[in-house]
Amino acid sequence: ALGLVMLAAGAAVSPAAAQVTTPPRGSAERAAIMDTARDPVQRRIGKPVIFVVKKLRVLGDWAFLEAEPRNSDGSRVDYKGTPFEEDERAGAFGGLVHALLRKVDGRWHVATLVIGASDVPYVDWWRRFGAPRAVLPYSQ
Repeated sequence: ALGLVMLAAGAAVSPAAAQVTTPPRGSAERAAIMDTARDPVQRRIGKPVIFVVKKLRVLGDWAFLEAEPRNSDGSRVDYKGTPFEEDERAGAFGGLVHALLRKVDGRWHVATLVIGASDVPYVDWWRRFGAPRAVLPYSQ
């Protein structure tokens, strides 16, 4: 009976979902993903940031990141004087970074990145960029 229960429990998890991981804090993989995503965000915002991670999903050579950029001391970013100032003032700035990354030859690269979307920017990323659906958060 125990074997049957274990088999039934295993069948409830799809193979793709079982492979999605979240690299732990302090791991080299997490640091590499954060650093790769941080560079274009800092360039566009015009100031150094850290990320408060909301979602980080890795599946094979693909990673999905949803994070809130913060100042290095952890305080909220002031978007005054940035390309996002007007959207924030108008209430059309979501405040999060959404990024899809792909590992090529052992290094992470940004496939696409959106800052401050007021809707869900990643609904078609699996189709547009060839990413596995399971790496995106709506797949679970």
